[in-house]
Amino acid sequence: MEKSKKKFSIKERLLTFKHVFCGFKVLWAEEHNARIHIIVSVIVVILGALLDISLTEWLIVLVLIGLVLSLEIINTSIENICDYISPEWHMIIKKIKDLAAAAVFLAAMISVVCRIIIFLPKLCDFFI
Repeated sequence: MEKSKKKFSIKERLLTFKHVFCGFKVLWAEEHNARIHIIVSVIVVILGALLDISLTEWLIVLVLIGLVLSLEIINTSIENICDYISPEWHMIIKKIKDLAAAAVFLAAMISVVCRIIIFLPKLCDFFI
């Protein structure tokens, strides 16, 4: 049956979440940088709770966490596709992988700067 003619099914929609969890499992098991991002994100969320950051600051922190982790997932997907298409080294594949890695790095560095802007004054108030 064509995809567009299938009836909507809540059960089928819920079953698609197994793919989501499989993706997170692969990410955690195979990607060292993703583990670092996840651990840092947990620390930041705990720190945000302890320092009672504002609603706006929470929104910024959570959007940045989502952005960095999403880009890490996309980067991992691109790397896997490239490795599948061209297992041997190729200059174009290297360029594609480098660009994807640069996207994650840029988002992570912007995230670090924003977190410093949010947390440094609160940490200074806490310790001084």
